[in-house]
Amino acid sequence: MKCKAGFKPGPKNCPQCGASLKESKRYRVRVKLPNGKWFTKMSTSLAQARKIEAKVKTEALEGEFFKYAKTAKVGDVWPKYLKWAKDNKRSWRDDEVRFELHIKPRFEDRQLSKITPVDVETWLSEVRDKPGRHDEKLSPQTVKHVFNLMRRFINWCRVRDIYGGPNPCDKIKLPSFDNSQSNFLSQYEQESLLRVLDEWPNRRAALVVKFAMFTGKRLGETLALTWADVDLGNGLVTFQGMNTKNKRTQTLPLNKLSLRVLREAAQDKISEYVFPSSTGGFYQSFSRTWGLIRKKAGLDCRFHDLRHTFASNVLGAGSSLYQVQKLLGHKTSAMTQRYTHIADSQLRDAARAIDGLFRREGEAVDFEDIKSMKPEDAKRILLDILSEADKAMTEEAGPEPEDISPQD
Repeated sequence: MKCKAGFKPGPKNCPQCGASLKESKRYRVRVKLPNGKWFTKMSTSLAQARKIEAKVKTEALEGEFFKYAKTAKVGDVWPKYLKWAKDNKRSWRDDEVRFELHIKPRFEDRQLSKITPVDVETWLSEVRDKPGRHDEKLSPQTVKHVFNLMRRFINWCRVRDIYGGPNPCDKIKLPSFDNSQSNFLSQYEQESLLRVLDEWPNRRAALVVKFAMFTGKRLGETLALTWADVDLGNGLVTFQGMNTKNKRTQTLPLNKLSLRVLREAAQDKISEYVFPSSTGGFYQSFSRTWGLIRKKAGLDCRFHDLRHTFASNVLGAGSSLYQVQKLLGHKTSAMTQRYTHIADSQLRDAARAIDGLFRREGEAVDFEDIKSMKPEDAKRILLDILSEADKAMTEEAGPEPEDISPQD
């Protein structure tokens, strides 16, 4: 080390107050925390400073440094998150329900810093086995929604310095699953549902279900619809981006069935909402009403299955997948691909369209083939078969006997 011979030590006493600087020697502790901030504290002795440094580093590594993180429990912080969600998320009601049903029973009294990846895995296993509304296990998609809420909630706390430790959910990987399966109501089930709706005493609730059946729109999009978005004269309806899943505003033409529903709703207009609650506000308690309607109709399906059924009906009527994509409001064609099996059946029907055009007289007929033909072709072939049967019976019986006139 280079000698600094020219260095002269400073005074031993403070030039202003005369206090001994040797006796008042202080040490500064400075530690960088996991969130990038610096912890600074002064100490009067080197030994004490080293103890403070070691303690701060240990607690920071364990995620225990922040005072609030030591005492903050999930149940204490949740109201703050929910208030934020109400102001920033359209699906805040879903968060509220999922928390009350699945997160609160397990973690309400747990400190954020005490939740480990093992705790999360154990909790997820319990959620998977928990029976749903129909005494069945929750679907993989529902489990994924609950898990994502837990992860999102902890990240929200970290961003706001409520919790400074790692997110235990980041180390958990959910198994992949195929969510492209869709349930469709049969023709009989649709007719049964419509009969119940025609007689349902709560007309607004019945109109909500009918509108969803005839447009394929989601429940939230239907309930958020206002009269300012409806153009009955031109047969158009606009779904605002703030209420759609892909956050894009969409204007669509209405068919006669949906127009009939809107005209009936207009006769009992009490607020800006097309399908309001009895008090004129947003219809928030519709899930219970839908459960009663579904039970009365003898159906075991979700409200969202009405959307799949609409897509099936539209494709069955000859529309293309691209047209269905636009009607359903899918941002890309990936979501619409779940209906490709319906489109494939249309191609098979189209290929069989000429099956009834070139039948030879006397040729054997497979009645299963007749079922797949167009109604007019099937009718023509059946009439030909009846005609051939009459002809065969006539030839087998021989010529009719001549009339014998009585002799005079």
